[in-house]
Amino acid sequence: MRLRPTTGRPLAALSLALVLAAACGGDGSPAPVEPPPPLAVTLPSTTLACTVGDSLTITAAVSGATGTPSVSYAATGASVSVTRSGTEARVRCVAPGTATLTATALDGSRSATANVTINVVAPLTVTLAPGTLTCRAGETRTVSLVATGGPPAPNVTLVSSSETVAVAGVSGETATIRCVSAGASVLTATATIGTQIARATAIVTVAVPPPPPLVATPSAAALSCRTGERLTLTLNVSGGVGTPAVFFAARNALVRVLPNGTTATILCDDAGASAVDFTVSDGTSSVTGAVPITVSAALSASIDAPVCWLGGRGTLTVNAVGGTGPISVTLTSTGTPAFDPSAVVQTATGATLTYDCGTVAATGAVGYLVRRGTESVSGSVPVTLRSPIQSVRVLTAPSVTILAGSSANVIGDVVLVPGAPTTTSRALTYTTTDPTLLTIEPAAQGVLVTPKRSSGAAAITITSVAAPAFFVTVPVTVVSAPSITVQSVDVVSGGVHTGPVNPSNVTGTISPNLTVDVGAFIVDRVVISLGTLQVNMDFRSQPDAARTGSLALSPAFDTAARDPSSGQPLMPNGTYLLAVTAFYHAAGSSTTQSVSTTYSVPFVIANP
Repeated sequence: MRLRPTTGRPLAALSLALVLAAACGGDGSPAPVEPPPPLAVTLPSTTLACTVGDSLTITAAVSGATGTPSVSYAATGASVSVTRSGTEARVRCVAPGTATLTATALDGSRSATANVTINVVAPLTVTLAPGTLTCRAGETRTVSLVATGGPPAPNVTLVSSSETVAVAGVSGETATIRCVSAGASVLTATATIGTQIARATAIVTVAVPPPPPLVATPSAAALSCRTGERLTLTLNVSGGVGTPAVFFAARNALVRVLPNGTTATILCDDAGASAVDFTVSDGTSSVTGAVPITVSAALSASIDAPVCWLGGRGTLTVNAVGGTGPISVTLTSTGTPAFDPSAVVQTATGATLTYDCGTVAATGAVGYLVRRGTESVSGSVPVTLRSPIQSVRVLTAPSVTILAGSSANVIGDVVLVPGAPTTTSRALTYTTTDPTLLTIEPAAQGVLVTPKRSSGAAAITITSVAAPAFFVTVPVTVVSAPSITVQSVDVVSGGVHTGPVNPSNVTGTISPNLTVDVGAFIVDRVVISLGTLQVNMDFRSQPDAARTGSLALSPAFDTAARDPSSGQPLMPNGTYLLAVTAFYHAAGSSTTQSVSTTYSVPFVIANP
């Protein structure tokens, strides 16, 4: 074979020929191709474990790749969450359970996977509740002991720091504490799962049990004796601290007590009901009690028969003392008060009787016969049937004078006997002796009395509804209205009335002649005015008798009077009217009334 040189590429052509010759074999056939190694992915372990809240980092190893492989991670189940960081898987354990993590490697068209099982367990905890416990020696208490975590289930132990104080045991989720003696102990609960450990503590305080309660029991619940006898009372004392002290005392002077330790000798001196009081004390506590004692003597009876108020019901009580045995009481009446013998109620100490008091005041008697054993006593007791009303009174004036054309208020009231029932009716009726003169109408208090005529006299009778025998009478006088009459006006010169004044030319001093007639009323004062001049006639310092009926008055007015300092007239010239007002009141009344009049002729003041 002849080689021909090639312009520009002789060495390159030769190199390619050599390569091809080598690839095809010496004889020109294709050379064999080596297959790539198998693609594989491996994980650090086939099984992993973690606790809720922990995290794992898992890295997959890839082999047999011809290029740069990619790795992805995926997990099944809700126990873990997976995030990828490069070729690593970040696994967070979120809930107890089992999850499978799959790693997948891709190399071109080739892939490989590997799985790891992840067991997620709950965190280990242990609790003791309550955290503090108080008990008394000899008692047994329980507390709650709860351990959580795993699987597997935790192994739990409970230890007392002082078993001379408290001994602890566990049964399921309950710890039993046996309180042994006074002191304090710490309970420690330990829970383990593998290498995990959790602990909880509780404090137990054991108190010394209190002493048994102090008790004092008398040898008899009640005692009885006759005067001159002796009794013995013994107290059975138990409990308390040490040797208690015992005290005895007589309730009253009917018996005497001679103490001797827990025993007392009782001397029965006088008949009646008494008792022996006792106190037992150990310094920290005490008990008290009493034993009633009945001292018998000759049978006697007392009768309580309070006043029986008319319209109500009375109660009579018989109390018997002395003697022995059941009591029987028989009651009889002389006619007042009347009662049914079957109404007598026998009691342990006598009898009671409730009866009607009737409506008529009277004094009667109730006889009694009291039997007890072989003894009896009899007698009688007066019974008074009495009205609860003492009187009827007038709250307004005791007598009334009414001006014709006006009205007056009359108010009565019921006065009760001291001690009478407050429920007694206080209602009243009001009547008049002359309905043709007076009209009576109800008012907010009492009645309103109005005259029908201009004058006259009558009376208002105020009567108790509950007891008509009680009443009061109020005299009423009707009078006509007071009047004022001006008869004339005179000229006054030198203190002498010289004749009628000329109303159209008034000078100097003038004096009106007037009459004030108040009838049965009483005049207080009369005011006479003429222009700026005024005369105030006050009669209140005079006796009432001098201020009634008709009063003749002659006041004087100096129309020419001048002011001492200025010299100016006190009453300027002009025309003026004469006005008169009388103020008066009714006898027994503090209310002031008035009547006025004006002289019909005007006066012309014409002083020089």
